[in-house]
Amino acid sequence: MSGRRTILIADDVGEVRRLVASFLQKLYGCEVVEARDGLEAALALFAGSIDLVITDLDMPGMGGLELAALIRRSPATAHIPIVTLTLRDSDADRQRNDRFGIAAHLAKPFRPQQLRDALAQLGWMPTG
Repeated sequence: MSGRRTILIADDVGEVRRLVASFLQKLYGCEVVEARDGLEAALALFAGSIDLVITDLDMPGMGGLELAALIRRSPATAHIPIVTLTLRDSDADRQRNDRFGIAAHLAKPFRPQQLRDALAQLGWMPTG
């Protein structure tokens, strides 16, 4: 097993997953696991070693908040930082995210620099 960190990206839009994955792989040299919805993300989460979760809030089936609740309930995953991506960006949305222990919240569309800044706040620094 490599010593590289692994990020789980959950978003029902394939292009968003691919763009975020490409950016993160180039900037951090990390491994990326992609999921199309919360259930697929949960299966990936408990099947491997995940260091960070980036999830869309609005996905079919299990959404990002349900995924966050699942992550926080398990002692094996409760420590994993969660970053949410969403089209909804009101104060009420941010307060709800706080209740779920969301580490960072980005409104779509976002710039790569905003994602980089959010991850820097979590201690993630670019490699090389």
